[in-house]
Amino acid sequence: LAAECQRKSAEKAEKAGDIKGLAISAFCEAVERVSAELACSSRPVVLEWLLGVLSVTGKFMDYALQTADDPTSARWRELNLPCHLITSFFWADMRPERAEEFVKRLVLYVSDTANSAHKPILALCSAICNNDRQTTEDVWNGKVEGELHPLYRATAGLWLARNSHKGDEIVAYYEAVIKMDGPIHVVRAIATRELALFTSMKTK
Repeated sequence: LAAECQRKSAEKAEKAGDIKGLAISAFCEAVERVSAELACSSRPVVLEWLLGVLSVTGKFMDYALQTADDPTSARWRELNLPCHLITSFFWADMRPERAEEFVKRLVLYVSDTANSAHKPILALCSAICNNDRQTTEDVWNGKVEGELHPLYRATAGLWLARNSHKGDEIVAYYEAVIKMDGPIHVVRAIATRELALFTSMKTK
């Protein structure tokens, strides 16, 4: 439903000649379709195709907003685009193209004092790309000052579950993510599947 709403917004923007609006809505539709697939089934072939669509629409949005200097365009180009691509691919246990470039963009964006509240998402995305456990733990434990949507704190917990080596620690992180409050249905679904798989392999 969310993806369909974004698709309709993209159509309206296109008819109105609003290329920036079209690009943002098309990208949002792709994000929602990836999220829906991860939440419901995570079929490998379908997921790979949807991530490809996400990458392409991301490039289109990047191009469409390239010369725009309004705050909304800057936020989508320098914050939302890197954040969505890095986390969406991470949820699928993959890495997007240009990951290092996206982290550099986030660094520049957050270095502006007006955007400093986004330090936790910068820390998380950087930690994901650099396999930085300590920073991920800091994000998970709320030690990075700033604002962080519950979905991304849950993402930090998912990273810790995937990158822990002790069985009880792995289970503890998965269970903590699953029990979290807030709109984290995508990460909760992934954690539930992965915990079930880990448990079944452990009992064999």
